[in-house]
Amino acid sequence: MVTFSFDAAVSANTTLGYTPGALEGEAASATLRLYAGAFGADDAAVLAGTHEHSVSVMYQDGDVPGGASDSWSGLMSASFSNLGHQSGRGEFWAEASIGGRSVISAVPEPGAWGMLLAGLGLLGVVARRASAQANRCLSRRMS
Repeated sequence: MVTFSFDAAVSANTTLGYTPGALEGEAASATLRLYAGAFGADDAAVLAGTHEHSVSVMYQDGDVPGGASDSWSGLMSASFSNLGHQSGRGEFWAEASIGGRSVISAVPEPGAWGMLLAGLGLLGVVARRASAQANRCLSRRMS
């Protein structure tokens, strides 16, 4: 029997938990996989072993704001046995995967800020002209 082993640690963390009003949650996950297998002369797997550990955390909109974390650490091992005592090739692989989701608040682009300021300035000019014209009409009626 051939056994592959290693010390491993995996963790998943969230920071805030959610963006208020976004109706979305924040999630994080991490997975470690270990595989060992042997192939016989016909290239078919003789025996194989796998070992997997996953952790995940998730916050939904409406939960109390705050981060969360989950973790695991320990020894991972996978093994295979060539019971037929035939020569062949072996395969070993380790895989780590991570995932996450978070919603952020929209940040206006500089061009949007420029259009907002230009629009407010235009509204100010129109309001000032309307006010000046109303004052002129009022003063003509009074005289």
